[in-house]
Amino acid sequence: MMQFHIQKIEDKNFNKYYQYGSIREPSFTSSHSVTNCGEIWSAYNAILDGAKFKDLSFRSVYSRSGAYLDMCENCQHTFVEYLMN
Repeated sequence: MMQFHIQKIEDKNFNKYYQYGSIREPSFTSSHSVTNCGEIWSAYNAILDGAKFKDLSFRSVYSRSGAYLDMCENCQHTFVEYLMN
């Protein structure tokens, strides 16, 4: 399921890329690739631990201060159906 959501984003932004040296990956941001976000890895680890993707909800938090952050554009598109208000 997680790979489906990542692939959906990669398919959506066919003309937008993150460039790092000679590496070019689909991304809605110029600062990082879709798979570089903590939200992606948190969901991945939760699923490996037995969670169901449909039961997850997402909120970005700055790990050093605990302050809430707006999700990057990659995560907004990846988790659009699962965002917490």
